[in-house]
Amino acid sequence: MATIVFPPSLRAAGPDGEGLPTIRFSASKKGEGVGEFENVQLYMPSGLQFQDSAQYNNIDLGVIRAAKSLVKQKDGTFGFNDLKGDQLEVAGLKLADKLGADQSMTGATALNQGIAFNPQTALAFEGVNLRTFSFAFTLVPESEKDSKTIRQIENFFRKYLYPKVTGFVAHYPPIFSIRFYDAIDGDTESRYMPMIHDSYLTAVDLQINPQGNSFHRTSDGYAPTATQLTLSFAEGRMLSRHDIYRENSLEYNTDRPNSAGITAETSGEG
Repeated sequence: MATIVFPPSLRAAGPDGEGLPTIRFSASKKGEGVGEFENVQLYMPSGLQFQDSAQYNNIDLGVIRAAKSLVKQKDGTFGFNDLKGDQLEVAGLKLADKLGADQSMTGATALNQGIAFNPQTALAFEGVNLRTFSFAFTLVPESEKDSKTIRQIENFFRKYLYPKVTGFVAHYPPIFSIRFYDAIDGDTESRYMPMIHDSYLTAVDLQINPQGNSFHRTSDGYAPTATQLTLSFAEGRMLSRHDIYRENSLEYNTDRPNSAGITAETSGEG
């Protein structure tokens, strides 16, 4: 697969000339190519941020446990006979509140008796959030060839953000693999950078000449002296621990089982 590298000096940079750490974006569509090249390899941007997060909601276990304590018969009928003392008082106030009694009255009663309902609030796990990523690059050409390469890079990402449309059918855009490498021609992913599963490109933000308004002449016209490109991605599906880590290990599973570009089925527990 053809690859565009920018800046081209990445290939020979580094203390031993083996190249510098890079980030590679590869676009692919099942069963078909995406164009004259499929990979864009850029310098590692600074200030990268990654966020993994989960959703939890509050659940009041006190209500559930109080309801269970009122169940007297197997047929589900309720009674207060098994409640005594403060439990009976609090249950009565809670029931009155649910029946629409004036809250100031029930609140005053509870205050006078020095009792209150204990909600026994706990956190209930709901799921993990889909991860999103943003990468910002400032591409500065040193030659006319560089300017044309930057134009190709810009159009590569913008083109494959959009779907292919046939009549009233919109076909999914290509999905991107995003991988970090220590060397530009290496095949082993960096062990110090987070692993990202197959993702969709959700935004392309372009700023021409962010620090000035100068252009240089090329055979195709006047090209900007700097292009700031910000790319936003979202992973194709929610992940589990098994999708990210190897079994009984803290090492990333770079095989990316069940990544969005492989199958839409979810993986098993891990």
